[in-house]
Amino acid sequence: MGTPFDGIQDALFETVKSVYGTDASWAPSTGGPALTAKVLFKEPTNEKELAGREYNPIQWIMEYKQGDFDNLFELVRSGTSEMVTIDNQNYYVRTVTALYDGKTLKSLLEKI
Repeated sequence: MGTPFDGIQDALFETVKSVYGTDASWAPSTGGPALTAKVLFKEPTNEKELAGREYNPIQWIMEYKQGDFDNLFELVRSGTSEMVTIDNQNYYVRTVTALYDGKTLKSLLEKI
């Protein structure tokens, strides 16, 4: 059973996804039906470079909520080649990292 904070966190993430989210799909390499979810999608920008962070012009970022793409985290960490589709564009999922308390996952993507 979650804490009151969990409910607030879920509601906030859902609100942000509904306003800024982008539709994404993933067909697991292990088989099974394709999964779809709203994700937060960030394209590479020079903003990182200006902020003194490393800028990578070929790196996109996808953030999603735990449960949206069950097993994507585990498959990528085990070394399988996974691909997501966002706005009719395919991307390889290079890494998946659990952020904060593990309920938000961040994937570094590379355009195919």
